[in-house]
Amino acid sequence: MQIKLTNGMLFIIIIFLITIWVISGCEHHKDEFEPSITDELTFADILNYVFVSCSACHLNGSNYGELDLSEYENIVNVPSFERPELFRIVPNDLDNSYIYMKVTGAEGIVGNRMPIGGQMTVEQLDLLQDWILAGALK
Repeated sequence: MQIKLTNGMLFIIIIFLITIWVISGCEHHKDEFEPSITDELTFADILNYVFVSCSACHLNGSNYGELDLSEYENIVNVPSFERPELFRIVPNDLDNSYIYMKVTGAEGIVGNRMPIGGQMTVEQLDLLQDWILAGALK
């Protein structure tokens, strides 16, 4: 017995698979955090354990909203796209770090809390907060 896929059926299958991919977001990394050798949080730690939740839109060649999280130089002391008067990450300053505001749903953000389709874990938010408050080390 052969099943013939119509264009409509194929479209629905593709949308379903993309939705599952976006919602899943690489959740398997969230419980695997091991601090870097120096026990100081670095950008590599944040990239590997926090920003994995953002990978569908802001990593691996995607820069939705003019935000590419793959490079330190793209986010630290760089004006945000949505609120240019605020920097994306300001070392030692949570209140003026727009990325932190977006992932915590703080008052004053433009648009929705990130990531779309879910929230970061408490552990991920704690790591991001600790990294920023420790000076957002490269």
